[in-house]
Amino acid sequence: MSGGAAVFARAMTKAARPGEEIAPQALLLAVATHDEPLTVIADHDLGDEIFGAFSAEFDFLNFVRATDKAPTADNFDRLVALLRWLSREVANWADADDLQRKKFVALLVAIRSVEMGGNFWSALPDHIQLNTDFLAALERVIAGSSSTFTTRGLAPPIWEQEAVAKFQEADRNADWVGIADGWRLIEHGFSPSFLIVESVQGLNRFAPDRLLKAIAGFRQIVCAMGVAHALAPVQALAIGNATDNPYVEFAAAHRALSHRSPLTCPMDEAGRQPLTDLLVKVASDAARWKAWMRVFNRYPIQAMQPSLGSALAVVDDLAVAAFVESVELMGQASEGRQALAEGLRMFRVEAQLDRRRLLWKLAHERWVGWRFGQGDVHAHPTAIGYSELDYAIVGYALECVDDVGRSNAIRHTQDKLNAIDNAWYGEVTELISEWNRILSEFQPYAHASEVLRAGGDWLMEGKNYLPFDPQAQRYVVLRYWMDAISVRQTAAAD
Repeated sequence: MSGGAAVFARAMTKAARPGEEIAPQALLLAVATHDEPLTVIADHDLGDEIFGAFSAEFDFLNFVRATDKAPTADNFDRLVALLRWLSREVANWADADDLQRKKFVALLVAIRSVEMGGNFWSALPDHIQLNTDFLAALERVIAGSSSTFTTRGLAPPIWEQEAVAKFQEADRNADWVGIADGWRLIEHGFSPSFLIVESVQGLNRFAPDRLLKAIAGFRQIVCAMGVAHALAPVQALAIGNATDNPYVEFAAAHRALSHRSPLTCPMDEAGRQPLTDLLVKVASDAARWKAWMRVFNRYPIQAMQPSLGSALAVVDDLAVAAFVESVELMGQASEGRQALAEGLRMFRVEAQLDRRRLLWKLAHERWVGWRFGQGDVHAHPTAIGYSELDYAIVGYALECVDDVGRSNAIRHTQDKLNAIDNAWYGEVTELISEWNRILSEFQPYAHASEVLRAGGDWLMEGKNYLPFDPQAQRYVVLRYWMDAISVRQTAAAD
């Protein structure tokens, strides 16, 4: 906890006891000069003016926030008195007494200004229950939110105009892949308005049913992201599970899995189960699940994998197939390969044998058809390759094939290596590529045999298997440009 957050927490604890109150007079006067404060506060310059009035009156808060140092005793007492006033006002605010929302806006400005890394709503004592008038006002702020995503400046470049138009179309059509692609243009600079943040956090603390009602009609991803980013990632996942709004569900998952999330590496148990629940829920919609897999699993996100592995143990067969198809196969060792293996380990523990065999078989079919980029004219493997599905391929060799099947697969690979010199290749690169593809196909079967013999993890790392002795057959090593690789011969090659 930062110094400012600690000061705020101590002050809120003391403010829960009876004592002196101080109202932010400068702030109340600044807001009172405007007839439509909810509109004014969204204006950059006028909003700064209103916040500035509060900061000038309680300037010591900026010092605490900037330095993490405690305020003087007198200033701490002023903060306590201010928080005592705030707590009473939010508990007693009446709609009929503030039709223009002047005090309402002043209260939210003051709350945002005093938190200093803490959270006013979470720090309010349980015995303080917000009245329905105030809760309804917070609900209206959220439900009435909207967004306009436009280009920058008067003469934006053509590419930017096209990107904005594409994003807007994706947003209208609930095109989750297009939304994710467009969101990358703005996510680094995105921050929800303080009105949304405070309203969401207030309702989440005191009236989550009102929050769900407020977001039920969202049809813009920016609005949904505003709600998700107003909450901690685990809280956002809880909202995603409680709502039926697909925009909010997507925003909750994105919030938890974004590189900006503290959950991303690693995700703790508190976040793992809610994410699993959300994935299982979305998997019931085949089209949406397929899009989610393309967004979140094309390049596997480590934080997602244990939850995804648990979900795959219970979702339907079509969802499992979409998962297998979603992964981008790279042909080399990668972080995604390790991440996917982590999820498949969880899947292996939780799934029944028939379900495991289904996934392993689907992965094997895709792996065989891909064959290390054979259909890609630009793919020319110059060494033994790997795939993101390697853990599943070893699973296939162990749980879908018997000893005879594994031996036949290994023998078939050896036969193809022996026959390679009898085929015609237009260029030497084609010959080398085919050699390495065959050796790459050999790896999971050889590793499965090694696992059966000596145990170990199903994901092969840090070694290669060869069906011949490279020291005894130096000509083969030289002919196929294998000098640079680290090799290891195993019993599986015999």
